Amino acid sequence: MPGASLTILLHDQSPNELVSRAVACCVDDHRFAGPNGERSRHLGRVFTHRQGQIVDDVRADPRYIGDPRVRSELIVPLVSRGQAVGVLVLSHPPWRFSKRDLTLMETVGAQIAAQIEVAELHERLKRAANTDALTGSTTTRYFYDRLEEEVARAERRQSALAVAFFDIDELKKVNDTYGHLAGNEVLKMLGQTITERVRTEDVPARYGGDDVRDRHARHGAREAREVVIRLMEILDATDVKLPGAARSRCRRARGACPRSDGRPHC
Repeated sequence: MPGASLTILLHDQSPNELVSRAVACCVDDHRFAGPNGERSRHLGRVFTHRQGQIVDDVRADPRYIGDPRVRSELIVPLVSRGQAVGVLVLSHPPWRFSKRDLTLMETVGAQIAAQIEVAELHERLKRAANTDALTGSTTTRYFYDRLEEEVARAERRQSALAVAFFDIDELKKVNDTYGHLAGNEVLKMLGQTITERVRTEDVPARYGGDDVRDRHARHGAREAREVVIRLMEILDATDVKLPGAARSRCRRARGACPRSDGRPHC
């Protein structure tokens, strides 16, 4: 099909949208489209009903947001084990697609969907192996692997690298008073709060039972200290919902960041 472009859009469950993940060939195709038809009636219908469709003239759809040069499209669902994971779109300025083209691309789409499922399974397993199940932070092993890489990079570039160590004081008292489920909630809150508020290139990790480490790439001592103090202030103001509707708050002693031994703590 000379002159045609191919776009693969996969379903992103969080915003409930079809998002363009791969584009090949000649035209600028869809950036994104809602699976329920918010931005493209045809894409939404194919994804929802899992049935391929030939669109002879996309200009008849007022919600079409692709390349204005496109006139015809062939859209097939990407279905794996009965579940739609996205759509495959062929776009062409003058071409009129045939039923034979549709049958061919439905076969191709089935193969692509199977490969996407395998790739996503590998990615989920990789994330699970590198993620602490309780806090959502990375594991100690992953942290050390990344730390070695960053140390080597910092040495090559003569740049700064900082590691912050968070230790929760008196977590045992929380466990003894409210139970271990309550202590788990404290750890979970700490891990999530840090993970949500650091940069993408930083690596928060659970180091021990009540310890969290955070590797800050390209941070000097002063910058890292400011980041840690900001995180501590956020943690101080964060309530922890404990079992039985009780609440606890993570607090630190006045002027206790960092401690006398140089370790910030909570």
